[in-house]
Amino acid sequence: MIFALDGTRVYETLYEHEDDPLEVHRRLAYWLQSFHAENAPKIEQRRARFRDAALALGAQVVLLGVALGVS
Repeated sequence: MIFALDGTRVYETLYEHEDDPLEVHRRLAYWLQSFHAENAPKIEQRRARFRDAALALGAQVVLLGVALGVS
């Protein structure tokens, strides 16, 4: 997953467009969008796993409370 840009790589890649800030912004926007698109499925998968783990933990807490209440 990519969550940050490498400053050196950005500088070297966009240096040729230093006189055209609109082109720099356009390229950065597409670059960041591609990172977002690559990360989205991985983040969604981790979100689903986290949700499942949180539900399992909640079930364990409820069952522990029931077990302590019964004994």
